[in-house]
Amino acid sequence: MLIDHEAAMIVTDIFLWFTQGKRLGEIAKILNGKQIDTPATYLGKKGYKVARKGNNIWYSTTVKAILKEKAYIGTIVNHKTEVAVISTKKAKIIPPEERIECENQHEAIISKEIFTRSEILLKEHVFRKKQVPHNTEKNIFHGKIRCGCCGNKMRIRMGVKSKRISCQTPSVSEQYGCMKGGIQEEELKKVILEMVKDQIQLVSNRITALGKERRNIPNGSSAKKIELLETKVQELKREKFYLYEGYVEGRVTKEEYQEKAKELSNEISFYTQSIETATKQKEKEKHRERLQKNEKLKEIRSFEKIEKLDSKIVDCMIDTIYIYAEDRIEIKWAFEDLFVAETENQV
Repeated sequence: MLIDHEAAMIVTDIFLWFTQGKRLGEIAKILNGKQIDTPATYLGKKGYKVARKGNNIWYSTTVKAILKEKAYIGTIVNHKTEVAVISTKKAKIIPPEERIECENQHEAIISKEIFTRSEILLKEHVFRKKQVPHNTEKNIFHGKIRCGCCGNKMRIRMGVKSKRISCQTPSVSEQYGCMKGGIQEEELKKVILEMVKDQIQLVSNRITALGKERRNIPNGSSAKKIELLETKVQELKREKFYLYEGYVEGRVTKEEYQEKAKELSNEISFYTQSIETATKQKEKEKHRERLQKNEKLKEIRSFEKIEKLDSKIVDCMIDTIYIYAEDRIEIKWAFEDLFVAETENQV
């Protein structure tokens, strides 16, 4: 393996700073201040395929991942994961003690002494964190809250009296102008509850309107209309063919043929466009029917009288919550695509 000297200098600095006493967050802040690309961004620029480039911001976790990477001391670690169920291709992480390590496989850029010192410091860091009590109850917003400014997932932390939701980016970078301090979970719940209630009402109103629209349109009306229009087009095409036949046989003059053929072509064009319009109307009717029967929308409508949020409601209705500031919160709804499709059918 060839050493990338540009990247090696950054890695060396990270180990040096950490073993000299700098915290993970402090190191991340230094790297962001120097506008150093994160590993994912750097590899992406070099032409490598990366799973996620992210927002090019260093976090404590990014720094920690580098400090735990044994490739920097010349060791290759294999069997990090294995497929648990072949049919699903889901992989499980193998514990460090069960992995296969091959030492001295390539030139090291970090000495084993420095790496060992970093390992000890990391374990001390983990031990200190474990002393802080954590609420093990799963939060109803788990995995759904992101900072609207940087796009990073926001953390839910226990405070003295309540939980607080905040973005960790401001602690390491001011690049995105993320909200500092965060927002109380209870305040967020109140805001989200009102937004959810509004959406439930909109969904309920739309389902009611769909029912009225369907009652006002006879079943299969568009299909019957399309059938009649297609029959008319075929009749006109036959008439045009017979006209041409008459012209060839000399029963119709050239002037008569041209005038009548133009008239028939215009009629065919008119009825063909009418078929296209009726086909769109047919698709619109089908989509309305699908929406009215949609189980997800029915479930949302069943929440009409809610007074409190729970995991079932949040999982059913919310895809992502974006927090920009206490007075600017946006939601990507889990059922948006259904109504996007309806809008497209109306065009």
